[in-house]
This record gives sequence, C-alpha cells and structure tokens, in this order.
Amino acid sequence: MLKVKVKANDIERLLAKRNLSHNAFAERLGISSGYMSQLVRGERYPSAELRAKILRSLRGTSFDDIFQVVDDGGD
Repeated sequence: MLKVKVKANDIERLLAKRNLSHNAFAERLGISSGYMSQLVRGERYPSAELRAKILRSLRGTSFDDIFQVVDDGGD
C-alpha cells in the first residue's frame, strides 16, 4: 500500500526558515507536539486532511517539497 510521509530534513528546513518550532507548528495545525514529532521521525503518516493543512500553513511549498510517497509493503 502506498502511503505519504513527511520529508524530515525538508520540513525542518522550512520550519527554521519561518522561525517556527515543532510545538508552534503543531499548535497551528491543531495536533499535539508528540504527533508532530512522530510525523517528522516517519513513525506516523499524515492524513489527506492534515497534509492539506500543512501545505496551507507552509504557503509557497508544493506537495513534493515536503512529502514523499512510500510503499509500506502491505497489501
């Protein structure tokens, strides 16, 4: 099954460029800081709704700038 994960290095760079911490960005998205950390570490996959929120919050970035599609090996 294909899933979408956050590109950790790229999201870190984009947040730093905007002077945003993980906690501040998580609050802006309406998620916990723990969940944000799991997304960045690749332990969780953002829903389509959350991906849309992330893209809206990081205006000027494209899907490919911050997400990658991966095959988790499942059926």
